[in-house]
Amino acid sequence: ALPISQRRAGDERDAQRLAGDERDAQRIAHLPEKFKDAPEFLTVPMSKWDEKMTAAAENDPCDALAILSAIRRRVPGVSYRLLKIIWLLRQPGVCDEFRELSDLDDNGDLRYDAFRGADSLEAVASVFLSDGFLNFEDYSDGGIYVSAFAAECGVHVDVVEVALDAFEADSKATQCTATQATDAIFIKAVRKGVEAARRMGRKRVAIFPYAGIVDGDGRVHKDRYEEKVLSKQLFGRFGRQLVRAAGGDDESMSEKDLIAAVEKKMVVHNRVFMSRRLLTALAMEGGAVYRRAGKGITAVEQDVEGIATALIGGMIETGGLNVAYTGSQAKRFPGRSEVLNDAHFAFRFMRDVAFADAAGGDAAAFEKAYKLVKKLLAKVVFAREERMKQRLAETSVLLLEENGLDVLAKADAETWRLRRECPTYGTIDAGTFARALAAESGRKGGASSAKLVSDFNDPEVAQSPEEEQKAKNILQIDWTQAEKEAHVRACEGGGGVPRGGFSTQAKNDAHVHACVLGKLKKRGLLPQAPVLTDANSTEVADDNPADALRGDAPGSASDPAASPAGDGAQRFTGKKKDPKSVRGALTFIEMDVPLICSECETKETSRWYGSKADRNKPVCDKCYTWQLAATRGDCAVCERAGAVAGKMRKSRFTVGAWLCGKCWRKEAPADRVCASCPAGVDAVLSWRKSKRIEGAPWLCKPCYNRERTEILTAAGTTCVECGSSKASGWFDSPDVPGGKVCAKCSKHEWRQDNRTSKKKTK
Repeated sequence: ALPISQRRAGDERDAQRLAGDERDAQRIAHLPEKFKDAPEFLTVPMSKWDEKMTAAAENDPCDALAILSAIRRRVPGVSYRLLKIIWLLRQPGVCDEFRELSDLDDNGDLRYDAFRGADSLEAVASVFLSDGFLNFEDYSDGGIYVSAFAAECGVHVDVVEVALDAFEADSKATQCTATQATDAIFIKAVRKGVEAARRMGRKRVAIFPYAGIVDGDGRVHKDRYEEKVLSKQLFGRFGRQLVRAAGGDDESMSEKDLIAAVEKKMVVHNRVFMSRRLLTALAMEGGAVYRRAGKGITAVEQDVEGIATALIGGMIETGGLNVAYTGSQAKRFPGRSEVLNDAHFAFRFMRDVAFADAAGGDAAAFEKAYKLVKKLLAKVVFAREERMKQRLAETSVLLLEENGLDVLAKADAETWRLRRECPTYGTIDAGTFARALAAESGRKGGASSAKLVSDFNDPEVAQSPEEEQKAKNILQIDWTQAEKEAHVRACEGGGGVPRGGFSTQAKNDAHVHACVLGKLKKRGLLPQAPVLTDANSTEVADDNPADALRGDAPGSASDPAASPAGDGAQRFTGKKKDPKSVRGALTFIEMDVPLICSECETKETSRWYGSKADRNKPVCDKCYTWQLAATRGDCAVCERAGAVAGKMRKSRFTVGAWLCGKCWRKEAPADRVCASCPAGVDAVLSWRKSKRIEGAPWLCKPCYNRERTEILTAAGTTCVECGSSKASGWFDSPDVPGGKVCAKCSKHEWRQDNRTSKKKTK
């Protein structure tokens, strides 16, 4: 493999000499030909399959549907839209290493979907992955990568046990409940796996896999891996504990020597699961179903990441190091959802725009479109993204200050200085703007910050006065726990975006507001908000009454002046009750929290709940139902978002799957067929059990209604209004004692009475 410096030089001719790049080039060249042979069921959404397509999918020699179903049992966030891409990867000669890794066992489950071990450190490689997955150094770009720590465990050499005890102690010392919860899941899975292996008298080495994604734009797999090792996430924290337990000193080691010094007791395997260029080519050839659903290439990448996580057993439930739920339909859950900063969102958004523009083309067409999008004006590219427009306006203001070019990325700033110009709101391009956000977020400066602190603590390293001051600024932050939690909330609200973006406009507006205020306060342009402590809580509350945050609309039901009683008392009518007397109100009254929904700001509801985002904030019954549905991801059948469906129900036949109301009513086993007509699962909107056929088989709704009408007609009842003996239902006549009225006449009579009552009311 070529040196890293030569790989990053961007020389396409040299890049093609890398083993991984060369192999991918051959595979990409054959993709269009392979896709031409795709069977019909891959071109039609699963909800529209007929019996012929269903049979073809079940009898497919590549087993693409069975493999995807097994993957979704472990990682439900992976979408069924990826079926065509899996089918292609399973073709003989296309990606043999993927085909071998994804082979199912005799029970139809993933082979690696459990805590795994090896008999020795040398045997870890063959247990972790199948042959054919190449090293980081064999590729020139990013993509999906998989890593694994492997360490000895047992009675005599118990590296894993020692590391786990230290890790558990550190976890209990932290004040973050979400971290403690996810750490506990991981610790329980590892202890159970190690004890089971010990009882069997083998597996003296435990394996801890992880799957991740590298976004590209000049970044390679090694960059992201080093960031993860040095991070405070589960991957980095437990990895460093393994190094210490194996006899290494991670504090004094350099990044390169972090693992090498203890390789006799532990090893690390880093492999590329799928390069970005191959992933892009697959998305362009098989991503039509994503485009039809309004999804972009980001969704394809998230689903492939979810597949990698499932195939290597990377989730913490099986002893892996993946905490966040993966897949384009991953459910949002506190502590287990990916948080995107603005720069990350900007790059993903531009890639999705290029993916839509390059529809019908190949990977080269996508790269060309992506370069063009980055050169377009930022105000044009992000015209419909209010949050990004606000950040663009803020960046343009900072560019007008003295040394304003320092806001940009270093390379962009040098380019503009040479041109003796400064970009403005109307001239800055999307790529420069996104790189400026990345530079500001410090995502690419994490390693340099860690090095500053390490050198500051090392007496043998001489730092410049500027470097010393930077290190002191990093170390002098001494927050209380309340301040830390407030900082986390501010980061999530002002600097980070949950996967898929905010689900309501109110949340999006709050994010924009927090961004602007946070940046202005940071630069001293606004006074700092008062800090709420035990000493000044009354004073701050008097200066900032809760009711002053939300004004009552004149003439509304909550406006005291609009009270019919004229005494300022609030009147509640209909089904709405006094919010102070309904269920759940007492909890917030005792906490001295205003009874105002944090989502829609209503003051009237039938019940109060604690918000899913913050249990100390009240939400009304309607908004809580929406929040609950939003946390359950998309419908497993129609893929409609839970926030759109409004209410989700648990599947009766698929473990862990959630369905919208419409799909839940029509859900049935794949082999169910109406007993009266040949309608199958895909053609039936809802199912009913027969009341006449022996054994009570299932009927589609039209056949059930027809059967019900026949049963009622056979009873010999006659309508006293129209004289008909055929009806879908019978009701007591209000005029003739003992008489019956058919459903049609009853409905007609009800409409007449209802229309009359309305006229009388007027």
